[in-house]
Amino acid sequence: MKRPCAKKHLKKPAATTRWKCKASLSRSSLDRDGVKEEIRKWASQVSGQLIDIRLSQHDNRPDHYRYTWNCASCLNCNFRGVGTYDVTSEVLELIATDADKHTMDRVYGGRKDSLLAGHKMFIQEYLGQNTSYRMQQLVEMLREKFPDLEVTDKLETKLKTYIDNWKKRHRQDARVAKREDWVTADFQCLVRELPALEDAVVSDELVLVDHRIDEQLCLVFACPKLVQETAKRVANWQWLKVCADGTYRMVQGDYVVVSAGFLSKTFGRHAHPGEPEEGFTTQFNELVLAIAHKENTEVYSLLFSALVNVVAQFGEVVPRLH
Repeated sequence: MKRPCAKKHLKKPAATTRWKCKASLSRSSLDRDGVKEEIRKWASQVSGQLIDIRLSQHDNRPDHYRYTWNCASCLNCNFRGVGTYDVTSEVLELIATDADKHTMDRVYGGRKDSLLAGHKMFIQEYLGQNTSYRMQQLVEMLREKFPDLEVTDKLETKLKTYIDNWKKRHRQDARVAKREDWVTADFQCLVRELPALEDAVVSDELVLVDHRIDEQLCLVFACPKLVQETAKRVANWQWLKVCADGTYRMVQGDYVVVSAGFLSKTFGRHAHPGEPEEGFTTQFNELVLAIAHKENTEVYSLLFSALVNVVAQFGEVVPRLH
């Protein structure tokens, strides 16, 4: 009877993990969710791009958190690490394998309607800048940014799930806008659709003279043909008075409509009883129109600048405001 080979009973020694990336961060008052978020940020920072990671908790003590993690953005990826946070010392110790073991070339293997790391980064930036959004508009912006992305009903379901989880994790109040709401994406869409001043021709259609989309939202519009016809009727540009005013509740929401133009005087007979038969009447000739969040110095500066530019292009006169 043959004796079994001794080699069959020998256990192969476990491979030693080589930790190439290490960091020690000082973070005060982190709870469990805060530790997870810091680990996610550091993992993306080490890899050089936004990635998803799977976290597993290995220590349940109230004053000590320890998580192991591995990359969830790739197929068969060896990029992994450990994060340990000590509540007493308020120090987060982080280690990870070599970032070269992680490559986004092997990302997600096949489905074209999957949310990749780049898609999620774009969504996070968008939600960080917009407190409300339209799902349809977000999908269209993703399609423009990532032409290879296949838009399906399943993708929209994934989008909704990811956004809900992101809001909970970051305690954000981003919400899907109601049908009657105006959101930033609506104004961005309008900017893309309307012709800009430098590309406009003389016609009855509106052109976008100038705009800014931030906390001081303001979009200035004009009709080139109206500007041209009004400029032809101006007899004296040196004594022309410019007027601007804002009116609320002309459009939905809390937006204000601000208009600017010239004041003109005409001499003639008055039709109103009780007034002299002849005299001067004042008329407001509107040339530019703006939709803004509110009336302030920035909005009126943009409005008057747009007025000068549009008159210079279509009225063939460069007015000087005093």
